[in-house]
Parts: sequence; structure tokens; C-alpha cells
Amino acid sequence: MTEQCRASPRKRTLLQGSIVFNDRFSLIKCVVRDLSETGARIAFEHPIDIPPEFHLEIARKGISRRCRVSWSKGKEHGLMFLGAPGKPAYAGPLPGEAPAGGAEHDARGERIKVIIDGARLRIAREMGVPLHSVGLRLEVDPRQGGSDDG
Repeated sequence: MTEQCRASPRKRTLLQGSIVFNDRFSLIKCVVRDLSETGARIAFEHPIDIPPEFHLEIARKGISRRCRVSWSKGKEHGLMFLGAPGKPAYAGPLPGEAPAGGAEHDARGERIKVIIDGARLRIAREMGVPLHSVGLRLEVDPRQGGSDDG
């Protein structure tokens, strides 16, 4: 048996996934054939060109990870996850997205994005609909203070 030369062991899967890009306006369905802590192998019915970076969503596993394409061969593409395993996958904006200002602002924005994406996933599961079909809008009223005085 050949030993894998990978940062983390991969597992064969047959999961429905979606690549999401263009500020969440574009989505392409795929099949996730292999999955590990550090990447995935996805496949399509026909050869297809995909963007160099995007988010891979696997609703059944509750996964939404930012990815970079490592290799492409016809119908299959190898992906490297961006961001450390076990950490939120949103390590920064995708190409074309505006970066937030300041490290503290970035960290807070990333935490909020993870919370919202988690809520989207729970709503999709509860309603039995695809993750990409759930959109949430956050409104913050600046007149409301941060105290719990009532």
C-alpha cells in the first residue's frame, strides 16, 4: 500500500457540494470525492473551468471552507483549504471582495460571519433546503446601547 504524502489523511466521500463565488451570486454544484482537514478533491459531470479561489460548501457536513485550486484535470479538481484546520475558514476576503479595516475589525467581522453562516446552515437543515438558498440580513441599530440596563 502506498503511503499518502499529504498534510492530513484524506477520506473517500461521495458528498454533494457547491462552489460559491462572485460575492455569493454564483454557485456551481459538484461532488466531493475526497475530503481531509487540509483539502478536497471535487468532480463535475463534464470538464469545467472554475475560479482559482472560492468557498466550498458541503451542507450535509456543515462545512463552508475557503479554497484555492491546487490542480485541475478534466472533470476533477484538487483543492487546498485556506485557514488553519479547526479555525474558521474565512481567513480574508476572496478576490474582488473589499477587505475590512484594522485587525480588531477583521477579527470581529470574521466571528460574525462564522455565526451567520452557522445560522444559515441550521436554518437550511431545519427547512430541508439547500444551504445556498438561505440568505440572512443583519441590521444593527446604532441607537441601541451596549448596556443591559433595560
